[in-house]
Amino acid sequence: MECLAIDQEKRAGKSYNGGVSMPWGTKYVPDTATVVASGSGRLCLDDMRGIAEGATNLLQENKASRVLLDCSDAILDVKVVDVFYLPDCYDKVGVPRSARIALILPKTRQPSGMYEFYETVCRNRGYICRLFDTQQSAEQWLH
Repeated sequence: MECLAIDQEKRAGKSYNGGVSMPWGTKYVPDTATVVASGSGRLCLDDMRGIAEGATNLLQENKASRVLLDCSDAILDVKVVDVFYLPDCYDKVGVPRSARIALILPKTRQPSGMYEFYETVCRNRGYICRLFDTQQSAEQWLH
């Protein structure tokens, strides 16, 4: 599976961090040397790929190694097989294996176990990833 979300969006006349409002964003927080990515509403596979690319760019630009994925207001609208191949996208965009990825679980949990599957797949592929119920616990683990 290829990670072509950026090219697909350009062809569709959209852009990731400008022009068209997307349900997610990424930023670098210098005080904690952390890249924060947050999503709200339904997040599809292309959104997740865009988050990965945006976060990776910020990690590399700032020589950071911490990522806080805030999914507290998000609903994953993806198939299990998409989650399985998401680390392939991480490889393509250059997410460093040394990065620590803390994911804050949604307030309203999906019964499918998708987030737990994501954590397992990431760990099996060599990424340091953990799930958290609160921002405070996620930040403590990152630091």
